[in-house]
Amino acid sequence: MRVAVLDLGSTSFRLVVADCDPGIGLVPRVQRRKHLNLGMVVGREGRIPEPHASAAVKAVTKLRRRAELSGTDRIVAVATSALRDAGNGEKVARRLAAAAGVPVHILSGDEEAALTFRALQAGCRWPRAFGGALRGARAIPFSGSTSEAAAWSWRSGPAPAWTGPRASSSEPPGWSAGSSATTR
Repeated sequence: MRVAVLDLGSTSFRLVVADCDPGIGLVPRVQRRKHLNLGMVVGREGRIPEPHASAAVKAVTKLRRRAELSGTDRIVAVATSALRDAGNGEKVARRLAAAAGVPVHILSGDEEAALTFRALQAGCRWPRAFGGALRGARAIPFSGSTSEAAAWSWRSGPAPAWTGPRASSSEPPGWSAGSSATTR
């Protein structure tokens, strides 16, 4: 099965088309990116102004066409903090969904952290690299205008630990210099 993911992020919109191979996992076939810097605009204005919304719709239209030309069986669209934080994010998301031909799911900060961590985990051979003894791990993905932290437990999977503004000078709740979030 060939799947396309539209990652509608704060800095750029990204398309990844991959084949799902049960023996290997995901095999990327197409990758495209359009830089829009919506997070900066939302941070400055609190919303996505019309010229930027139109540019976003145009970008999604082009990325969808590329996904269709690649022979994708399914398209999934997710949006991150720019649409989540924008005062008109839901309205812009509806326009992007029309351009994508599929619903756009606006991820919560916790969902974004968990998915980012799962992607990181999928790309690592942790059990072999650590002799199968890895009990927990932490990741703080920085992307766009937010940071998310996730803690991993082999028993329960990723657990979002904290989400917040990237430019924030405050520490996450429960964190202090030299400490980390507690795993579940």
